[in-house]
Amino acid sequence: MSRKLITLAIMLTTVCIFSGCAPQTKEEFIKAAKSPSAVIYKAKELTIDRPASAVVADLKNHLDACFKNVRAVHVSTDPRTRGTSVTDYHLKTETAKDGTFSFSLQEDRAANAGAAPGGFFSIVGEIKAADKNKTNLNLYSLRLQGDNVESIENAAKGKGSICPKL
Repeated sequence: MSRKLITLAIMLTTVCIFSGCAPQTKEEFIKAAKSPSAVIYKAKELTIDRPASAVVADLKNHLDACFKNVRAVHVSTDPRTRGTSVTDYHLKTETAKDGTFSFSLQEDRAANAGAAPGGFFSIVGEIKAADKNKTNLNLYSLRLQGDNVESIENAAKGKGSICPKL
């Protein structure tokens, strides 16, 4: 991604955050990520060659281990940005009547003006059986969530469950 595009995405995110236009529900977040004009969001659709029950079991374990009730504290010693930031991660999972397993990861920070209850949505996932041995995995995320999305993909594919550094 070019430096100009990253700068633009950060500026748009900042404007959006302070004007209160951040998605307030999981459905709004998915809609924003699927939009053709999505600059700060990313939508990814995968088909995994594993039964849905195995994918969901591995994802539940990974999500609980890596993201459930996690607090990340970052301390900057750089004189230009000295300070501490705290982010609480909130994970919600559910299984719908049609068998679709979904999860959402929200980031709650002290300066969350305009955020949904529980914090800003950063990743939403939907998992559904495509057939007996294939599973559809749809991931919707903020573009800056690359490491977290990669860890979720690897867990879904059965390639291990290494938690990303938050």
